[in-house]
Amino acid sequence: MAAPAIEPALTDIRSPKGSRGPAHWPWLTLALAGLALAWSGTDATAAWRFDRAAIAQGEWWRLYTGNLVHFGLGHLAWNLVVLFVAGTWLEYQRPGLARGLMASAPAAIGLALWLTQPELAVYAGLSGVATGLAALLALCLMQRPGAERVWGGMLLVLILAKTGLDCVGRDARFAHFDGAEIKVEPAAHLAGLAWAALWAAADAGWRRARIQGESGRGPR
Repeated sequence: MAAPAIEPALTDIRSPKGSRGPAHWPWLTLALAGLALAWSGTDATAAWRFDRAAIAQGEWWRLYTGNLVHFGLGHLAWNLVVLFVAGTWLEYQRPGLARGLMASAPAAIGLALWLTQPELAVYAGLSGVATGLAALLALCLMQRPGAERVWGGMLLVLILAKTGLDCVGRDARFAHFDGAEIKVEPAAHLAGLAWAALWAAADAGWRRARIQGESGRGPR
């Protein structure tokens, strides 16, 4: 997946020195991590996971909550690491963009699984959201000059390579599931990647329009 064409001037992720405050604290990252930890039990997973039969009977909230529960702590641990690192960085640098993605990604991923994977009976995990956050972090870094652009490109290549491997073989490479019958669902990772690309492109368009509007008004 190619990075959206975003002009560096429109994606300056730095703010003036001393401008960071409570609004930039990673409160949504911590909230999602806390919910995932609180719902890590077997009973909670069964009650909140993506369950196609239950969703078909009207339990539509499972499209969202299925991304917040896990098949065991081994499944949860790796997702929490990625969520915390990418979410904390993005909330500190681009709080609005980060929180918009985190709040909407579970619904987008759940809906994508419902529409594109009709044979998928059950699903759980933050991996799709974490993949989207990591991709958004990579796209933001790629719009910076110097070493940050290189690191962002390398991160995006790693994310795409890992997602490609998931599509070839669905055995977990980092997480550990409680049951051998549980497999990685690459469609969730692809949905997270696509959602991150859409948010990055929309953000670039909004920033470009704002700058053009300000320049069009001219000096008074």
